Amino acid sequence: MANVKSYIDSLLTALTPANAAAVIAPDTTDVGVICESPLMVAINHIKKDTHGEEDEWVDLSKGSPPTQHSDDTYKPRQRDSGVDVDEMQPPSKHPHIPRFYTPRTPPSQQMLKVRLTRIRSLFPPDGLSLSEFTKVTKACRLPTYFNAALFRACLGFEEGDEGNWGDVSEGCVRWEDFERTWMNLHTRTRIKTQLNPLTTLTFSILDIHNKSYLVASDLDIIIQDILKTHPSFAFLSPTSPFHALYARTVTTRLLYDSSLHVGRGRMTIREYAGLGLVEMVDKVETVEGCLSVEMPDPFSYRDFYIIYCQFYDLDSDKDMLLSLKDFAPYTEDTLSQTALKRMMEVYGRPAPPESALPKPKRKGMKRERIEGKVFEFEEFVVFHKSLTSPTTPQSLTYFFTFLDADSDGVLRAIELEPFYRSRTSTPCTCTSQSSFTSFLRMTYDLLKLDGGLDCTDQGLRLTDLKRNPADGAAFLNGVLGVRKG
Repeated sequence: MANVKSYIDSLLTALTPANAAAVIAPDTTDVGVICESPLMVAINHIKKDTHGEEDEWVDLSKGSPPTQHSDDTYKPRQRDSGVDVDEMQPPSKHPHIPRFYTPRTPPSQQMLKVRLTRIRSLFPPDGLSLSEFTKVTKACRLPTYFNAALFRACLGFEEGDEGNWGDVSEGCVRWEDFERTWMNLHTRTRIKTQLNPLTTLTFSILDIHNKSYLVASDLDIIIQDILKTHPSFAFLSPTSPFHALYARTVTTRLLYDSSLHVGRGRMTIREYAGLGLVEMVDKVETVEGCLSVEMPDPFSYRDFYIIYCQFYDLDSDKDMLLSLKDFAPYTEDTLSQTALKRMMEVYGRPAPPESALPKPKRKGMKRERIEGKVFEFEEFVVFHKSLTSPTTPQSLTYFFTFLDADSDGVLRAIELEPFYRSRTSTPCTCTSQSSFTSFLRMTYDLLKLDGGLDCTDQGLRLTDLKRNPADGAAFLNGVLGVRKG
């Protein structure tokens, strides 16, 4: 319709009273008759509808329409689209459309004051001890095993003092300390409204020095609370070495599972939210036995005992340190010597001085001089977790990092070939240049990458392995001989 109207506009512009008679009514010379013809009446009616009802009637007897001038500012005419918007709308009122996103907000100040009024009656004048503080934790709608963590936050330890279990268990919290701490925690929670309020609140409780991240000592207070109060851990005496080793295992596994930066030793609030620690602690409270399969993996005593037994078997001199020589059993069927050396170089820590080492537990045992770096129990926990779960992002990152010799984020043939050739000491193994090149080509086909005919100059990135974890684990098995230990 718009094209027809524009065509008529151009036609009317070209017509004059003289030639209009020849075009519209060839047998008529009277211009008035021409203008009153049915065709011209229809044309004028279309122009009226096109330019609006306020437009004046186009009279062809007077030639072209006169140009309008006024003292007011010229305003262009608004053309009508021909669609009546009012008729399209329903006669009823506009329906209320709710917001598709409602931000999570912490409780208001008024609500906090109401809750504090209810909790105020739980405090005697002389304060509460750690065991008595449990009813306050429940009144705050927090998991039971966050009791010691909230108690520690109320005590207000100075910077540098991590607030271990001994200091917390002997403390006493008064009402004024709790009120000040609770309001401060909610003030810090209100800043992080993009996350669940319970997640940000519990994170702030553990982060007593407001570092914006958690370390092992921040998480240890929860594990200690579980060991002290969970009935299934009553067999563990506080003086038992398993008591401390279990806590170290749990904190190490929590830090390992939460972050893709293996060995960093800290947890941000987003990693804390992704880990789901609050849900895990709630689950621990409902599980009856520490050996139950329902126990969350990081808190499983059965998994801890398996890791400890393997560490104990490798530790020949029982000094709780593993040197490269102690890892010799792994070279038989799991990792090559070259891979173990590189792993120790990347993830090991410097050996302590001889004076700091404990005495051998076995009588007459001589300690050998330790050269290079060593693995302590925490490093072995990470190694064992990466070895037994090869398809996880953390495991792929763990092995990718020490394969990347120049730390440029790309694995090239010059870096992979030494590990590939040393993964077995069997003389009949095909380790020629052609077989290694064939292995690379198969790897590129497996990972669906374009390696070309000559793929020795191509590189593999960590994202290529994570895109298909099972194929990435198969590649690492081909390079390192990584098999579940």
